[in-house]
This record gives sequence, C-alpha cells and structure tokens, in this order.
Amino acid sequence: MENLVHKFLGDTITEDELQMLKKWLEDPKNKEYLKKVLTTNYELDSAYRKIDAENAYQRIVEATSAATKQVIKLRRKPRTFLNYAAAILVVLGVASIFYLSKEDKAQAVPFEESKQVTLQLEDGSFTALEEESSGMITNKKGEHVVRQERNTLVYTPLKETREKLVYNILRVPYGKRFKIQLADSTLVVLNAGTTLRYPKSFNNPESREVFLSGEAYFTVSDHADQPFIVRADNMNIRVLGTQFNVSSYKNEKASSTVLVEGKVEVYKGEGKKISESISISPGEMASAIDGGFEVMEVDVMKHIAWVDGTLFFTNDPFENIMKELERHYDITIINRNRQLDQVRYTGTFRAETIVHILQVFQRNTEFEFEVKNDTIILDTPNTQNQKQS
Repeated sequence: MENLVHKFLGDTITEDELQMLKKWLEDPKNKEYLKKVLTTNYELDSAYRKIDAENAYQRIVEATSAATKQVIKLRRKPRTFLNYAAAILVVLGVASIFYLSKEDKAQAVPFEESKQVTLQLEDGSFTALEEESSGMITNKKGEHVVRQERNTLVYTPLKETREKLVYNILRVPYGKRFKIQLADSTLVVLNAGTTLRYPKSFNNPESREVFLSGEAYFTVSDHADQPFIVRADNMNIRVLGTQFNVSSYKNEKASSTVLVEGKVEVYKGEGKKISESISISPGEMASAIDGGFEVMEVDVMKHIAWVDGTLFFTNDPFENIMKELERHYDITIINRNRQLDQVRYTGTFRAETIVHILQVFQRNTEFEFEVKNDTIILDTPNTQNQKQS
C-alpha cells in the first residue's frame, strides 16, 4: 500500500492499482496508517515543517472516489518501469572502470564536454540525441541501426544474425535521463551521468552482457538459456529475467545490490577466477566490503525513486545528498562548511528547484549559500554577509 501511495502522489498509478488503493481505504483502521506513511515519507523537515497529513489523506480519498475516477484516468501519465511486477535493485557505488576497447577509449567523450545525450555507433560515429525528436539513426554507410522515439532508443530484435559482436555506447550527461530498448527487448532507464556499452545484437548464445558506468534500471526480457549479465568494476550481476537497478558512479564509496523481487546472483571476477558468489532475498542489500559481501535489510523504495524523477532522502548525510544533487541538476556544489557533511536530512522532492531544496534544509541547519551560474557555494552562517560588508 505504501508503494501505491507513492505512485498516486507521483501520478504514475494505474487504474487497477487505484481501485486496489480505494478498496484498502474502505477500512477505517487504515486511515492512521496512511497518515503515518505520508508523514514519514513526505515530511521535508521533521523538526520544523510537518505536512498536513489530513489534507493529503483527503486528497487520496477524493481521487479514489467514483466521481473522479475518469479525471484521474485522463491525467494519468503512461506506465513507467516501476509498474512492472518483479523488480531487482542493484546499487554499485564505487569508482567504476568502464569496460572499453582501446578504440572506444580514444573516442570517448567526457560528460563535462557534452550537455546532450549522445550515441556512439560501432563505426565510431557520434549522434547527439534531442529528447523530443523521433526517427531512424544511421551509420556512416547509411544503414539503419536504431530507431529513436523521443527519449527512448528502440533496437529491432533479430531472429538470426551472423554478424560479429559489435557494441554501441549511450552516454547520458548530468541533469538528464534516457531510456533504451535493447535488441533482446530488455528495457533500460539510464540515470544522469551514466554510460552504457551494449551489443547492437546479442549474438553470444551463452549470455547477454552489458557494461555500465553510472546508474540504470533494467527490465530484463526472459531468455532462460541466455542469462543477462551486467558488469561493473568490482561486482557483476547475473539474472535470467527480472528487473534491477545498477549504480556505479565514480564519486561513490560503496558497492551494493538491493533485491526487490525475484532472485539475483552477485559475484566478483569471471570464469575460473570467480572469487565469491551469493544470492540475496527480496528486501536485502549485498554490499562489497573488504573483498567479500555483507548482507542487510533495506528500504527498497529509497533506491528506485529516481526512475520516476524523484529525489528520496531518508536520514542521509549531506555529503551523500550533495553528490546526488549535482548529478540530478547538473551543477557543481562547493561546500566550505564541512560541518554540513554529516548532518542528516529526510525529504522527498520531485519538481522542486535546487534553491528550494537548500532552503528546506536551512530550516533544520544554519548555513548560507550563494548561486553563481551553475555553481552553488555553501558557507558557514553569516560568512556571506561579512563578505558583503
């Protein structure tokens, strides 16, 4: 039910889920539980600013009534990847060495040099992808490679091919997200600052392998005899058919895998050099620590909120929040107030500006900030005033 509340407030709930939520609300005992969920997940500042849970509750009750059912249906957004039944979340947050050939490395474009989503084809050609455009993308020979449908690339499944295994590379800069449907019908959502290297066609009969730097949410098509493998720097993920999220940013410190539903295997190395392999249960996170894995229970929703464009913080230290804000808004944050690093915040943000978020944080912690173009400077209290005087 908590997930359905998130979907309703995020405007991604389906009609069937809306009816399920309505039926659940018919029980008076669920009113207080709903208020608790709303207060816990949508309270921006636990000490100084509480949301009106009663009004939020009434909004959900009114929206699930028969009179407004058609209105909800008309304004509802298309189904997102969060609406699928099974889901696996993988978070790999250490510096990742992206798997590229020498030729790929020579032609790689740093994120700092491109503000657009770019596609690099097997012949080395680059295409800047406009998120509102649609049409076929061709290589240097004029051959059709992939179709773009606005913010999604769609590869055509090939029944049989004798072509050699060749790779395309999709790069998504900070401040953007993009989607891709691979040749095996696997769906992928790429988060800001992400690079995905993948075969144009999965010609290896033994496995389907992709290589990731950054963060992506996968919905893997089921091919029992051809397992899907995501490779990162110090953790590999092997599945047969399910959904999972992989995060492997260079400025993160920990590597972990979080399972929502289904089954996933995480391991290090490959072939005969595999050093350790474990499977985890739904709601558990496996973290790569000291050459092994540590398993613990986690709140999965926190780790998949980004797929719908939501920033979800739960008692997170500011030094971690700062990195996510930089990627999400494509900005640089200079923190001159190091005491902020370990201050913890809880909040859920969807359409707010970076300035608004920092102002919310200011209600709980004294600090000053200054915006200079794409850079935000954080200072100790009164530092800015002293400079101006």
